[in-house]
Amino acid sequence: PFERYIAASDEENPMFGAFSLGELGGTCGLLRETRQRTRHRAELVHMYVTPWLQGQGVGGNLVATAVRYGLDRLGLRQIVLGVIAGNEPAVRLYHRCGFREYGRLERFFGGESGSAEKLFMVYERS
Repeated sequence: PFERYIAASDEENPMFGAFSLGELGGTCGLLRETRQRTRHRAELVHMYVTPWLQGQGVGGNLVATAVRYGLDRLGLRQIVLGVIAGNEPAVRLYHRCGFREYGRLERFFGGESGSAEKLFMVYERS
């Protein structure tokens, strides 16, 4: 499904891809709010880096690209995201990229193996 979002080439809801040797190795996108009073905000979505590219700065570059695009091209003032609180590498990445925590929701994800807490983060234009 990520390739479909990249191919859609929607300037209001962009999807960025990281390629290595001609293969898609990472994705990150923005979904802009549609209501007039919330169009200053978008959600960072579909963040993924394939295991063979992890630890090489690809995730940070994707997030930085999405944030710059959102601020500079879309005029956003806030970019929000949600991440599993126990995903420490992702949480550290988002902190390094300038996001801060603004809330948590226990038992957001549930399943046979238990539940997971979701951490909500925001990047705000300074």
